[in-house]
Amino acid sequence: MSAVDPEEVKRAGNEQYKKGCFEEALRLYDRALAMCPDNAACRGNRAAALTGLRRFGKAVKECEEALRIDPSYGRAHQRLASLHIRLGHIEDALKHLSLASPQPDLLELHKLQTVEKHLGRCLDARKVGEWKSVLRESDAAIAAGADSSALLLAAKAEALLRLNLLDEADSAISSASKLDYSFSCFSDTKFCGFLANAYLFFVHAQVDMALGRFDHAVASIDKARITDPGNTEVMERWAESVKDYEVLRKELPSDTEVAEAYFHAQVALKSSRGEEVSNMKFGGEVEAITGMEQFRMATSLPGVSVIYFMTPLNQQCCKISPFVNSLCIRYPSVNFLKVDVNESPAVARAENVRTIPTFKIYKHGIRVKEMICPSQQLLEYSVRHYGI
Repeated sequence: MSAVDPEEVKRAGNEQYKKGCFEEALRLYDRALAMCPDNAACRGNRAAALTGLRRFGKAVKECEEALRIDPSYGRAHQRLASLHIRLGHIEDALKHLSLASPQPDLLELHKLQTVEKHLGRCLDARKVGEWKSVLRESDAAIAAGADSSALLLAAKAEALLRLNLLDEADSAISSASKLDYSFSCFSDTKFCGFLANAYLFFVHAQVDMALGRFDHAVASIDKARITDPGNTEVMERWAESVKDYEVLRKELPSDTEVAEAYFHAQVALKSSRGEEVSNMKFGGEVEAITGMEQFRMATSLPGVSVIYFMTPLNQQCCKISPFVNSLCIRYPSVNFLKVDVNESPAVARAENVRTIPTFKIYKHGIRVKEMICPSQQLLEYSVRHYGI
């Protein structure tokens, strides 16, 4: 093989491709293109090697580059049509299939039509929440030829999640994330009313939330919001989730797992609305307030804060303090704080606290409740009322 003849290098690449040695074929095509960058056939062959390596986004780009060089290059159109079928992009596949030759490949056309049929049924079923149908039709579309569609895998994951098959949902969305989708190529693609990559982030967030991976869920919902800021379904779905957890919290007020999930659903909802969530925290212990600046910061936090004005030697404080500690454990989404009026008299004066124990409840920086020497029942009722 002559080191300076791009055609010979390309032919050597073709031999490696036929053997299934796609990495070596790609290396040789790269050498040929370095010598002759505007060789449309070599670009097309490189796309084939990239497809063999399942680097679909890059393969699409390479076919498009081949067509920039030679717009009538039928094989590049054919490869693009096949790639778009595998990715579940119906309109793009149909366009390139019609440009590949005067008469479209009937097998590819049938494959495209079958994928289109099942994809349409999948989307229709999702609109009305028929999740078993979404699962069936997404599987059928994948089996028909859209075997590398991250979006169909995400739809499958969402359906599995709604059917309470959490492990299967996690596996499906993980598979979708591993695909070389190259979102920059398809940034305008719409799916289920979302921009394509926003839908993937959205489903990932739902699965992460269901499996208790709360930090990942919030990160994913942030990405969905940034990617597709005009999409209201992201906010609506998290608002529904918060309402569901509110019902559970009322039914299971002592369940800390439900409380934590509810808290993180609230964080995700706020994040989807673009609200500040960095100061929100979950659970912990009754935090001591030692000065006015700390008090102001604590009472301006998002969510609900309960301020307990007390002294350790007061008999009534000694009696209710263990109960406050238990509330901190049972309502971990609420911030519990205490002010020793002897150690922090400036805070007590500023809040006009003359009798202890006194409790003040703040919600989103606004004082909503004040109680002086409340009973345990009244205190818990108020915490539950404002904390849910």
